[in-house]
Amino acid sequence: MRKVAVTPVRVSGAALLAIAGAMLISSVVAAVDGGGAGFDLLVSALITASIGCALFYGSTVSPTADSALAFASVAWSWVAVSVAGALPFLLTGVIPWVRFDDALFESISGFTCTGSTILSDFTSVPQGLLFFRSMIQWFGGMGLIVLAVAVLPALGIGGLELIASESPGPTADRLSLKVRDTARRLWLLYGLLTGLISV
Repeated sequence: MRKVAVTPVRVSGAALLAIAGAMLISSVVAAVDGGGAGFDLLVSALITASIGCALFYGSTVSPTADSALAFASVAWSWVAVSVAGALPFLLTGVIPWVRFDDALFESISGFTCTGSTILSDFTSVPQGLLFFRSMIQWFGGMGLIVLAVAVLPALGIGGLELIASESPGPTADRLSLKVRDTARRLWLLYGLLTGLISV
């Protein structure tokens, strides 16, 4: 199969795969809790993972890198994860399909970590869905962009390559390594703190 060289598509696919993982974990939590929504979260994960795989494996990195491409990658990734994040709220029936805009608002609120919500009665919301809502807020807390800086360079599609390509010389290389290491350490610390709080 011929791959299209579109970096924003590949980055969006990687972001969707990460969100699909969050949905899958949430479905396990829902199954253990027994409060329902496990199947709906699993279906959401499968749909999101299928689209993510199609985007990621059906495209490749563009041969040229510039700031416009980086901005497009970030923008389309946010659009993709925001729409995907609305799926569990709709499939579980917590938010009706006719109120898709409310589900999208709930998703964007989580990823931007603003704390706003349209949900009024949390006691009627399945625990698995609440866990997913917490996970998208967790992602938003550190920021998917920081995650991209830490992980995506390994795929050859990180923003650090843009820094290196636009700033010649050893300074750019040192800056790239420093930013990447800082991002990875932040995620490690963030994960450790989350684990300690969870215990």
